[in-house]
Amino acid sequence: MKFNNITWRWGAINISQNKSFEYQFEFGGSTPTNHPFEIRFLITEKCDHCGPSITFGIMNLFWFCLKIYDHRHWNIKENRWYNTGETEIPDADE
Repeated sequence: MKFNNITWRWGAINISQNKSFEYQFEFGGSTPTNHPFEIRFLITEKCDHCGPSITFGIMNLFWFCLKIYDHRHWNIKENRWYNTGETEIPDADE
């Protein structure tokens, strides 16, 4: 089943100086799910754009994600946030 003219949507609302609430949703789209029905709760920390999220998907017919994330980037070598205007050092994996 394919839904024509219905695509992906995204938006974000700042909730503090460093945090935003973000939503994404898609109907009949290209976001792959590995299972017919999927619910995922995730909390990330000490990484770029960390925070809690919930994702829900049904057979590639409907998918959405709600997330509260941090705008800042994480300095892995010094175990802290980068300061505003500070030059970011690439990770060893990059």
